[in-house]
Amino acid sequence: MDSIEKNKWQLLAVACVLIGVIMMLEYIVPGIRSTARTIDKLHVQQQKIASVQNWENRLSGLQSRRNHLKKYFSKIYVSFPRDDQMSAIVSLIYKMGKKSGIDLEQMQPGRRKETKSFVQIPITLDMKGSFPKVGRFVNLIEQSKYLIRIQELQLTAGDKDMQDLKTSVLLQIIILKNSQDKHSGSDA
Repeated sequence: MDSIEKNKWQLLAVACVLIGVIMMLEYIVPGIRSTARTIDKLHVQQQKIASVQNWENRLSGLQSRRNHLKKYFSKIYVSFPRDDQMSAIVSLIYKMGKKSGIDLEQMQPGRRKETKSFVQIPITLDMKGSFPKVGRFVNLIEQSKYLIRIQELQLTAGDKDMQDLKTSVLLQIIILKNSQDKHSGSDA
């Protein structure tokens, strides 16, 4: 009987271990798996949140670039009149530059202003040349058959005394509208 008593306690211990293992397999292991899945989901959500925050930074960077480009394009945007006057004026500016001996480096049109009777288009010219050549150019432009007004003239001394001036000129080109132009669209 002693052996049955001893075995009883051993059987009870084995039964307790088995019950413990079953409980672990039933409750604790799935809980651990569930916790691991939850941790993985939290990690994925943190990555998404970080990408959203990074996306907001990239969006603000893109918006600042867009604003910069808007400013840049507003400087070079010009809507030319329908007739050929503007191309003739640009051609005239190049011819006058060549005739006066200056080196036209850049011509940058600005945004036009339109009223009922005329169109006003600003153009900034960057050029190099001596003082007499720049004066000759300004004189030729002002005496042309078009309404061109010199609004601003900036001279900067170059490397070689006064022979190589860097000049920036803001021209205001005024193109008068014909009364026929207003009615030509309605007649067609």
